[in-house]
Amino acid sequence: MRLAPTRKNYLLPLDETVRYKSVCPGVWRVRLELHASRYRGKPAGGGESSTDAPHVLVRGYHRHRFGRDAYQPKRHELKHAALLLRNHELSVLLTLLPTVAREVEVSYRSTDCHFGAAVAQFERALQKRAERERSRTSPASDTSQASEAAAAHEEEGNRRVLRQRRLSSWAVLPDRRKAFYFDEALERATSAAVRLRLRSSRDFANPPTEVLAVMAADLTDSAEEAS
Repeated sequence: MRLAPTRKNYLLPLDETVRYKSVCPGVWRVRLELHASRYRGKPAGGGESSTDAPHVLVRGYHRHRFGRDAYQPKRHELKHAALLLRNHELSVLLTLLPTVAREVEVSYRSTDCHFGAAVAQFERALQKRAERERSRTSPASDTSQASEAAAAHEEEGNRRVLRQRRLSSWAVLPDRRKAFYFDEALERATSAAVRLRLRSSRDFANPPTEVLAVMAADLTDSAEEAS
């Protein structure tokens, strides 16, 4: 059983390999951590809290990247995290953690140890996210999608008209000619899958598109020869 994703930010996002640990056959341990936005201020006693945004981000990264459950962030790591958090919400950065951790692993092959290696990947991930948001809200994108949909609709309409015309020619053919065009289409089939489909759809009342195409080409050649 897997936890359904939530948009309420009650739980800290974790990679499945970190959230779920197999204890023994049929028994799993599930790790649940409250999202940083759900804490109310710092714990009593003062000092720097491990639930501060830079701490949450760095520790979350180490959980995703190295599976470290009790990591104490280094000062330089917190500085990197604080710089990212100046311009980006913690909730956004947390959602990118699984992707960033995977990209760092691919790039460094376990030669990295600290959060600093993730900064460049965070910037790339944030840039891609911003581009996706722009493309979804861009009027030009909407216009392009509408044009593509209209073109596809027009093309489908043209195919239907063409098929109807060919079916009109097909209807007046004798059965032996129809059988000939089926055999020709089988000979010209480009793959075993197409041949199998043609054999299983040998229906004179509703011939496949490939059979109609063979007929149309033959009738065109015959008309040109007659002229």
